[in-house]
Amino acid sequence: MGKISVLLLEDNAGDAYLVKEQLKDIEGFDCKIDEAQYLKTAIELLQNNSYEAVLLDLMLPDSKGIETFFAINQQAPNTAIVVISALTEEALAIQAVQEGAQDYLAKGQMQPNTLYKTIQYAIERKSVTQQLIERTRELEAFNYTVSHDLKNPLNFIKGMSSLLLSKKRSQPLDEQDKICLERIHNSSLRMEQITKNLLDLSLAERSPISIEEVNLSEVALEVANNLRQQQPERQVKFAIAPDIIAQADRQLIKLVLENLLGNAWKYTQNIAEPIIEFCLSSQISPAAYCIKDNGIGFTMSEADRLFIPFERLSNSRGFEGTGIGLATVKRIITRHQGEIWFDAQPDQGAIFKFTLNSD
Repeated sequence: MGKISVLLLEDNAGDAYLVKEQLKDIEGFDCKIDEAQYLKTAIELLQNNSYEAVLLDLMLPDSKGIETFFAINQQAPNTAIVVISALTEEALAIQAVQEGAQDYLAKGQMQPNTLYKTIQYAIERKSVTQQLIERTRELEAFNYTVSHDLKNPLNFIKGMSSLLLSKKRSQPLDEQDKICLERIHNSSLRMEQITKNLLDLSLAERSPISIEEVNLSEVALEVANNLRQQQPERQVKFAIAPDIIAQADRQLIKLVLENLLGNAWKYTQNIAEPIIEFCLSSQISPAAYCIKDNGIGFTMSEADRLFIPFERLSNSRGFEGTGIGLATVKRIITRHQGEIWFDAQPDQGAIFKFTLNSD
């Protein structure tokens, strides 16, 4: 590793001196250290300089706790951050790592070699993370482009096959020709659904978020009515609690309810008296929004696959689907700084709960 630039953000002069002396004692470690005692000063330094790493004390005169990390990470998203914390602040340091810091060290327990290796690994880890983020962005852009460009030829295939199947003719189609056309048409409908789901997945990740007050009960009712119109022969009871309000992106949260209520609709189709509920659970804070059904459920041992794109559970094979819907839901909830979890048993239905920290 060549010469690196490090920003040391520490308001305690004794602790700052100790860190600098330890870095000087590391053989073969060539670094330039800038210091700041205040968050405001650190932000100014980050605006005017480039650093490979930031050594960050979370408790400063003008900023306390995890907000200190958020401010530094927002200003320097491509810079490795190592939190240096007192033993009594270890929980905060762990939270910072969970939120994106590369590592943390406890004051009073640092040794020169440990400090050196931690900085080195943090820089390498940040570099790998940035490469993965960039590759993910490239794949998402490719996904969007391919999905979008497939729409026109798919619409043409669907339209022409439908026309040929419905066209009046003096002689009826040969039975084999009719079967082939029906397969073409059904396959185009299947591809159209996959394309729509891929575009939704891209939308969940790429579209800007505009937070506003949304009546989720009204959105859920709209989704329920659309499902009924698609299959008017089904008698499904919807129990939608009134006036459930959330702060969310209207377009994205509608996608969440379309996928969750759509899954409940799909997996109750063989149930004698299907019931789908949408309600608010105030037993936890923040309150959780719940979608519950009495459908086929699933085995919790398979639950780790639930939010992976294109993965489908073993008992869903007899139902149409692309395996993209719940991955889309997960990304939207994450972008709203919320969480989603579930509980289910085979043949006893499923319940999905999610929070929106944008509340």
